[in-house]
Amino acid sequence: MRNLAEADAVWKSMLPYLSSQGYDVLIAWLPPTGGEPPLRSFSFSPPKDSFQPNENEAFIHWSHTQEDDIRRGWTVTKNVARQAYDRHDRLVVIKAIEKDSTEIDILRFLNSPALRSHGSNHTIPLIDVIEAEGCSFLVEPWWDLKPFEIHAWQVDDYFTRTIQTLEALSFMHEHRIFHRDFSLGNIVGNHDDMSLHMMVDLVPVPLFSTFDMRIGIIDFGISKQFPEDTPLTACVANEYCGTATFVAPEVVERLPGAAHEGEDYQLGPVDVYAFGAVALQSLGREHDSLQFKERLDQCAPYEGTHALSVLDELVPQYKRLLEELTDTDPLRRPSASEALQKFRDLRTSVPESVLIAPEGGYPKDLSGLREVIHV
Repeated sequence: MRNLAEADAVWKSMLPYLSSQGYDVLIAWLPPTGGEPPLRSFSFSPPKDSFQPNENEAFIHWSHTQEDDIRRGWTVTKNVARQAYDRHDRLVVIKAIEKDSTEIDILRFLNSPALRSHGSNHTIPLIDVIEAEGCSFLVEPWWDLKPFEIHAWQVDDYFTRTIQTLEALSFMHEHRIFHRDFSLGNIVGNHDDMSLHMMVDLVPVPLFSTFDMRIGIIDFGISKQFPEDTPLTACVANEYCGTATFVAPEVVERLPGAAHEGEDYQLGPVDVYAFGAVALQSLGREHDSLQFKERLDQCAPYEGTHALSVLDELVPQYKRLLEELTDTDPLRRPSASEALQKFRDLRTSVPESVLIAPEGGYPKDLSGLREVIHV
C-alpha cells in the first residue's frame, strides 16, 4: 500500500469481516460522519492490571472523565494498522501482518499464561488474532503514552521508565527473544497521553506518580527468537535492521558494501545500545525543549528547579550509565540484566528527598538537597 488513501481503501474493504469478528475499525481520513469521529460513551474503571484487564475495565488510565472532552479515535494512521472499538467500546489497535510472520508466534509466546503473569514481562497484551485471506490481524490494546517523550516531574520518573524498560529487555533476552527495533515509538505506557506531554508555560506537573504507570513494548515485526538453551553469544544476526537513529555501530557496519557485510553480530548488545540511545535522545530533547521555552517571552519563568536539572547536578551517574549502554564496542556494554541491576542500585542509593519532588516541585535553591546526596 503506497499511501494512506490506498491503505484506507483496503481497510474499508475489510470493515464487514472485522465487524463480524467484533471490531469496528476507524478509518483515518473518512470517518462515518464525514467530520469528527462519533464519540462512544464509556464508564470503565481503571485497570487493576493493565497487562491482564478484565472485561469491565479500561485498557489504560484516562486523564479525562467527560467524554465531551475526549477526541477519541482516528489517530493511528500507519498503512498496516488502524484503531478500532472492541465489543465493549474500548479502543484497540489492529495490525495487519503477513501469514508467515514470526510476530504472531513471539507475541503468543510472551503472552502465554506462564510468562504473562511475570512482573518483568512488559510485552503489550495480545487480545486476539484474526485470520483472513492473505493476511492475519493482531489485536492489541491502544496504549498511547510515549514515556520517553514527556517532561519528568521528579527524578524518580527517570528511574521508573528506565528500570521498567530494562526489565522488559532483560526478560525478553532471558527467553532468547531480541526486539531489534527499540525506538521512542515502540516503548509505550498505559495512559491516554492527553495531558502528559506539555507543561503550562514552564511549570512541571506530576506524571507517573499519579497513576499505576506501566511500560509496554510493541512492534515485534523484526524480532528474532532462539531456543531458550541457546547461549547469548550464539544469538546472532548478520543483516542491517532497526530504526536508523538508534542502530548500534556494529549493525551499521553490515550495510551492503560495508566492511563487515554478512558477518555475524550478537543481538543482545544491539538491543542494549538501542535502548541507551533512546534514553539519551530523550534527555537531549527535554534539554532542548526547556531551553527553547525559557526563551519564549510569553512563558513565565518557573520559580522552582526542573527535575532534569536536579538529575544532571545531583545524580550525574544516571547519564553515565546510559552512556555505558551506548559504548561503541559491544563487548564493553553491560547486558540487559547487568544494566538493570546497575540502575536499581543507583536508585536505591539516591535519597528519597532527591528522588521524590515535594508538592509544588523542587526548590530553586538546591543547597539542602546537595547536603543529603551521597551517590
